[in-house]
Amino acid sequence: MGNSDGAYGDSPRQAARAARPRGWTAIAAVPLALLVAASAAVAAIRLCAEASGLDRLPPYPPHPGRGHYYSTAGIFAVIALFLASGAVLLMRRKSAGRTMLIVAFVPMACVGLFATLTGIANGTVTVGNVASAAVEVAVLVLLVVPATGRWIGTGRIFDVAVEARPEESAGQPGIAHT
Repeated sequence: MGNSDGAYGDSPRQAARAARPRGWTAIAAVPLALLVAASAAVAAIRLCAEASGLDRLPPYPPHPGRGHYYSTAGIFAVIALFLASGAVLLMRRKSAGRTMLIVAFVPMACVGLFATLTGIANGTVTVGNVASAAVEVAVLVLLVVPATGRWIGTGRIFDVAVEARPEESAGQPGIAHT
């Protein structure tokens, strides 16, 4: 059976490993945040492409000038960089990454929900509106749950660690023996 010092007959090392935060909420939030960052980057690129084609449009109906397209593209590019930076910092278990993503996703989730609810009320809701709002709210929930904070608090970059047996690692520097 095993050493009965830990929970349910586990050894103390197995009990400590079982109590360690797994970080599934943060691990799930990172690719979703990167997906939203990529979406913002694509939007910025498309706006720049549309702005370059404004010369080919007829003067009527009037359209906003290039400045409008480029400034909006710049905003999307900044959002994409902010989200990507926050996701990378979260992967590195930095609380700044979690904070950056929460700061970005709170207004995004509010706007997404508002657009979806307005679309439902007007009868103009699209699958894109609903999917966007769902992803934004999901990421926000994954970021604010306490499990994400506990995972960041452990401070290790990689959760998967190879644990050597004391007899295999005797005399190797950097391996603590209990």
